[in-house]
Amino acid sequence: MNIELTTRHYEITDRAKKHLEEEMNNDIREVGWHPTNGRIVYLTTFGLWLADTDGRNRERVVGSTWDGTLEEKYLGYYYRDPGGYAWFPLGDQILLAGQFSVGQSRINRQGGQGIVKVSLENGAVELLSSCAGFPDVSPDGAKIAFVLNREIFVMNADGTNQLQLTENPADDTEPTWSPDGKKIAFATNRDGNYEIYVMNADGSNPVNITNDSHNDRQPAWTGRATQGASMLASESMVVTDTAQSEAVLTPEITNQTTSSATQPPAPSPLILENFEDFADDVGLRTAYTVNTIDGKNVGELSISSPPHVGSGAQAAAFHYEIRNEKPDDYTGFLRWSSPQNWQPYSAFHVWVKSDGSNMDLVIQFRETSGEVWRYRTNLSRFTTKELQLPLNKATFQWADWSDWQNGQIDLHAIEYYGFFVGNGGKRSGTVFFDDIELQ
Repeated sequence: MNIELTTRHYEITDRAKKHLEEEMNNDIREVGWHPTNGRIVYLTTFGLWLADTDGRNRERVVGSTWDGTLEEKYLGYYYRDPGGYAWFPLGDQILLAGQFSVGQSRINRQGGQGIVKVSLENGAVELLSSCAGFPDVSPDGAKIAFVLNREIFVMNADGTNQLQLTENPADDTEPTWSPDGKKIAFATNRDGNYEIYVMNADGSNPVNITNDSHNDRQPAWTGRATQGASMLASESMVVTDTAQSEAVLTPEITNQTTSSATQPPAPSPLILENFEDFADDVGLRTAYTVNTIDGKNVGELSISSPPHVGSGAQAAAFHYEIRNEKPDDYTGFLRWSSPQNWQPYSAFHVWVKSDGSNMDLVIQFRETSGEVWRYRTNLSRFTTKELQLPLNKATFQWADWSDWQNGQIDLHAIEYYGFFVGNGGKRSGTVFFDDIELQ
């Protein structure tokens, strides 16, 4: 009997389904298989479980008790659409989408749903993307496709280098990798009703492969790449339509491609700063403005050398000392310029070496209109990281202390970008920056 509940299609016995439903009061969703041990995997409202193929010997892997109190061995998890889970190929790590808590504090700082990576070996938990859902891991385990703000994104397996693949006012959702990792199928209502599209893994050449009057959702590729095997890009996939019937499709991608000549070439990266041209600290400090919040906090820039660089021979070291209580517990540095047109670019990139503190790092830019847009992360989450931040409202939030104009990110006239450290109490430290560019 097929009890498929979302994007994956698995055969589960009547006995297993009956037993699981009795045990979990019918609260079962997203039934699948563990990638290596052959056991059943399923979600309930408060966790993720494993069970034998007959439904016996169930074991909670991630979750909390029904009354919401946390058990010490579990990550606190609450399923919420867009939810879902995705295994890494070896079965030792899993992605979960929902609401989470560790101890009594949510690791999702924004209070909504997000995607976390959980190690089943040591219980380590890492927040990869806030307010995101529908994760899917590439066959080689190196990339993650996911949905953020109704668009398809990909990121590295550690959450870095988040890139937006689709840009459409419609709802693009449910991404799933082809077995060879070269294509991504997804559902979208950009044509009025939901259809299944297939695009290249870099987001190019999206093709409608269903193109009918039904709502087609939940694509799932039927082939699975094996090590050393040569897989075709046009693998069959299973699609669920509005009548819940299944159709196996072989996308004729080569017959529907759009000429690359009609696609504008991607611009070359614009280097905003690589710090190689500064002869000394004086030149660096002249080029950048340090903001110490009324002069009470301390911030100082200096040239750094390897190993404290992203590339080349030099980077910037920012030493900070926070002396103020909130809300004036920030210091940072800015680079002003004549208005720059950032419209041809889709992401802001910077290499950062953290000091491991619990301080927030805020990256921001300002339009000539006065609106400021900022991205926030915490320095305790990484040691060194290449941040590649999509230039959209899903990533950069309007700073409520800045001027309000139209509430939209207008990239045609940007007059500064900057980096601030704070919101972690009174302390001092040094953070390194390099390779600031638009991509």
